[in-house]
Amino acid sequence: MCGQAAPGSSTGAARLASVTMENGAHGVVPTAREARTLRARLPGGAFIVTPAIRLSGRPHDDHATPTAAARAGAGLLVVGRSVIGASDPRAACGRVRAELAGR
Repeated sequence: MCGQAAPGSSTGAARLASVTMENGAHGVVPTAREARTLRARLPGGAFIVTPAIRLSGRPHDDHATPTAAARAGAGLLVVGRSVIGASDPRAACGRVRAELAGR
């Protein structure tokens, strides 16, 4: 989200998301942690695009798995490094799809 409030502040993210939507945006780009709060507060048709998705079994750092992000309310996932950095990007995409299908 543009101009995040306090890091980790779902209240700040919700406030910014509301302002964004009130001013004509069709969606927001929050972290997976913020997605659950935003899904509950935004209109049903709002897009929630969650970046920094990692495949299950990869180092955790602060990224969410496809399943965790989808369960939190993300409708669109940005999976970059896990696919681009894979020895077989097509197989990595298949793993994302399989993980989402099994959630």
